Amino acid sequence: MRLIETRTEIDASADEIWAVLMDFGSYPSWNPMVVEITGEQRLGAQLSVTIAMKSGRQMRFRPEVVESEPSRLFAWLGSLGVRGLFDGLHRFEIEPNDHGTTFVHSEEFRGLLPPLLGGVIRDTHDGLRDMNEALVAEVARRRTVGPPHPEIPMVGR
Repeated sequence: MRLIETRTEIDASADEIWAVLMDFGSYPSWNPMVVEITGEQRLGAQLSVTIAMKSGRQMRFRPEVVESEPSRLFAWLGSLGVRGLFDGLHRFEIEPNDHGTTFVHSEEFRGLLPPLLGGVIRDTHDGLRDMNEALVAEVARRRTVGPPHPEIPMVGR
């Protein structure tokens, strides 16, 4: 098992952050890591997720929603190929604090192949950090102008 975890302080409420994270349709307009995500947000539902790696490669997979607590926690478990070879538990945790909210973003790699795929793990760590920065910017942007219109992508992202 290999855990990558990032923490980002956001000057916003848990509900504001949750609203951005659960607005799957807007991901292409602001999210540099998870460039597409579709599906229901309920436990047991299957998502379709496209991840953009720093290398320029994209990975598509169909994970299952394994945790969902509104304004608190959302997670999916996906596999590349056969389950047990290279599985990833991707989690968004939202923790209110005295100064706003801490966003804990992590990926836990499991299976036989993670020890052999250091480049993917490094790219994932960079991707988590990039998504966190973009999330902070998107939450702030929505405070001033509202959610993006689904047919009008934001320029420069």
